[in-house]
Amino acid sequence: MAVPPTTQATPRPVHFRLPSDIAGRCLQQVRVHPGITRRELQDDLGLTQATTSRLITRLEKAGLIRLGSSQDTGPGRPSAGLYVDGEELLAVGAHVGKRDTRIVLTDLQGRVLAQDRLALDVSTARADDALETVAWRMAHLAQQAPVPIQNAGVAFSADVHDDGTITSPTYGWDNVPALTLTRAALGRVAATSNFAPDVDVEVCTGVSAMAAFELAHMDLRDLESAALTRSALYVYAREVVSYAWIVHGGIHRPRLGHQNPLLSRFMRDSPLSAASAHDGTDPLSVSALLACAADYGYRASSLPELVRAARRDARLAALLDHRADILGGVVDVAVQVIDPAAVVFAGETFSADPQRTRRIAGHVQSAPGSDYALKAYPANIDVIVEAAKMIALHAPWQQPLGAL
Repeated sequence: MAVPPTTQATPRPVHFRLPSDIAGRCLQQVRVHPGITRRELQDDLGLTQATTSRLITRLEKAGLIRLGSSQDTGPGRPSAGLYVDGEELLAVGAHVGKRDTRIVLTDLQGRVLAQDRLALDVSTARADDALETVAWRMAHLAQQAPVPIQNAGVAFSADVHDDGTITSPTYGWDNVPALTLTRAALGRVAATSNFAPDVDVEVCTGVSAMAAFELAHMDLRDLESAALTRSALYVYAREVVSYAWIVHGGIHRPRLGHQNPLLSRFMRDSPLSAASAHDGTDPLSVSALLACAADYGYRASSLPELVRAARRDARLAALLDHRADILGGVVDVAVQVIDPAAVVFAGETFSADPQRTRRIAGHVQSAPGSDYALKAYPANIDVIVEAAKMIALHAPWQQPLGAL
């Protein structure tokens, strides 16, 4: 049974947060704890037995959860465990980077059923043409779904402003109405593809979707008031450097994505600035790093290749250290201001170079009294794919029974 899309009078970019809708909270707890019993679900969410029973019945009838094999919960009759179902609720999501777009087909459980990769440099095409291309590739992937797609979403590595526009030197976009163009592009392809006529389309900033991966795996049983006040700073670095602040069960985005005025002080006299100046890339991006390495006489096609070469080339190693020290200084300023309980590193900058990740972490931990919990996503967790998944599933995970 398809879930009715969530509608908004005035579409806005997504603000990720823990679900407040009781059905959404139920679905999250069942997703985090496959096989959870009715009694455990009732206790975890603080519900009455009657409310729990009605909720489970509605979700079952909607085809969103199912009863699994019985599990022994102690004395008395064993209780059947609950599992996320939703085989007929599929979604398509995309993450649009500067040069690379990832597209996924996912189900309500969050499993990736199919994915695609599009080599598209958005800075070399008109914004509407680029988004039209992304929409058609999403439609192509949607053809693999056995049922029409009800939900679709696009995350951008550039900052999406509250009015749905993007201004990004990295993208080469100036006040581009990304939300409007994305919805229009997907609306055009929906008529001739496997999208439902009223497909729900949402957009967001990529780093917010990546941070939402943390929220999506939170155990709601543990979220007493004290836990909600402990915040985490999420840092993503690849072609852009972006922050998201997880606090009070929601994702906060700073107005300036990576503190441009402050960054210019750290970048003063840096060779990375000169390497990035000719094409408008972020001076801390992987592209700027590779361009700078090329100026040194070493042409690498990827960051992992450059990291391997630096093991036997002192000049390249010094360049990687230089970038890491700037990143460490910038992140440390954000940490000192926000004072989070934890700092999460994500993106190729960290996963491809553990040695420099430790160097960056050293800057964060160097201040007196620093006791931040540090976490870096390993290479086997593709945060780009997760971001595409999070924006695709935002609406059904928030309100699985629709806006009733």
